[in-house]
Amino acid sequence: MVEKPKIGVFYWHNPTRLGNLELVGRLRQDFSVTIISNEDTPIIKRFSDDVIVEHFGNLASIRNKLRNYKSSFGLDGLITLSEGAVTLLADVTSDLGLVGNDPKSARFGRNKYLMRQRMREIGVPQPDFYRAYSIEGALSITKKFPGSFFLKPPCIGGSSFCSIINNREHLKKIWDDFFEGSKNRTKKDPLFEEQFGKNGEGYYMLIETLLGGTQFSYDDILGPSYPVFEMSVEGFIKGDSTYVYSMTDKLLPKDCTNSEEHMWRMHSRIPSALKKILKKRVSDINRSLKATCGCSHTEFRIEETKDEGDINYQGKNYQAKMIETAIRPGGAFMQPAIAMATGFNSIKAMAYQSCGIEHNEEVLHRFPMIMANLWPHKPGKLLRIEGVDKVLSLKENIGAFHLYDSIGDAVQVPPEASRGIADALIYGKNIDLNTVNNWETKFGNDNPYKEAEKGYLQIVNNFKPIVG
Repeated sequence: MVEKPKIGVFYWHNPTRLGNLELVGRLRQDFSVTIISNEDTPIIKRFSDDVIVEHFGNLASIRNKLRNYKSSFGLDGLITLSEGAVTLLADVTSDLGLVGNDPKSARFGRNKYLMRQRMREIGVPQPDFYRAYSIEGALSITKKFPGSFFLKPPCIGGSSFCSIINNREHLKKIWDDFFEGSKNRTKKDPLFEEQFGKNGEGYYMLIETLLGGTQFSYDDILGPSYPVFEMSVEGFIKGDSTYVYSMTDKLLPKDCTNSEEHMWRMHSRIPSALKKILKKRVSDINRSLKATCGCSHTEFRIEETKDEGDINYQGKNYQAKMIETAIRPGGAFMQPAIAMATGFNSIKAMAYQSCGIEHNEEVLHRFPMIMANLWPHKPGKLLRIEGVDKVLSLKENIGAFHLYDSIGDAVQVPPEASRGIADALIYGKNIDLNTVNNWETKFGNDNPYKEAEKGYLQIVNNFKPIVG
């Protein structure tokens, strides 16, 4: 019997990553799987042959454990499912002589200030940015801003401790909670002591110019309620080239103070000319970071501009400004959703690549789908949930539905929350978009997303967590 290659998977526990664990579990057909987790969570044993538990901030201990594990049992490759382990993965693969990215490259994508500096050097359009170590420094910086601006932590993923700041009094009011709250959560990160000092004495927040938004006229169902157009580009890096396997819209409502994600529309409906530009831009970004393997996740906001911009569409100029980039797959349930929408299994592709094994993973189709991320309206104790029947009434058009909190659980909202309490995946027309010309800009009855977009609105308008 031929021995299976041994793959290690870094996993930072979050209930919304259950779908990723299911994809990891499928790897066991071809691999012996060891999950390296930051928490001793019983569920992970369901998807692996072995488990190593260690705090991700304890780099020396993880290195020793994996060095000993490789010596005793063998270890052919390592991958990560989680943003918090990106630099850890690079450090350990370098230490063990396994396929991986340069540790310095991984740090550029993990720290948003370093990322912004690098992107400025290579000319990628992005917001102006500054770092503030104190409220006094932050107030001095904000003299540069005539209106609202954006506050965010340097290393935490998602929308946690992010907020639009309307004025200096608003900044004074929330500074301590955001600064200390994000610093305490970042203490779990492998980079904390290295980049901010043992006790966080060098910790800072980022202050950025507030990006605008836009909606395209053909986006007639969702556009009016979600006029801020964000999107992400998911890439699989192979040497000095990047294979873009998905572009995903993340439309936001106008009053989205913390920029939490409400939806993933697979696949992006930006005009095809802009897609071509962003494919090249992401490949250039990854090449500039000297990333050679694994997945990349790069987010953009599309804005109307009076300047030349990236494209002119129907008499208007549009510019894609980069929000962030990282050498890791998009989080939560995104990768399983993309696998359903495209047939491309990013976790399988990373596993084969990390072990130096040729694979033929590719996009097989593009089905129109939308993932609804569902949030409570306030923090507190979850008493009941109304509107689940409206989700289930969509029947076969629901590809997946997950509840991540039980009745009686304490639930949070942004900026403290790192996830919603539920999500639902909705199918559109039963059609492969690869067979339709210019599907991105079709509207009315010709819109291939009509059913999915109406289904999304039915869910978000009726799903109501009642919190006391």
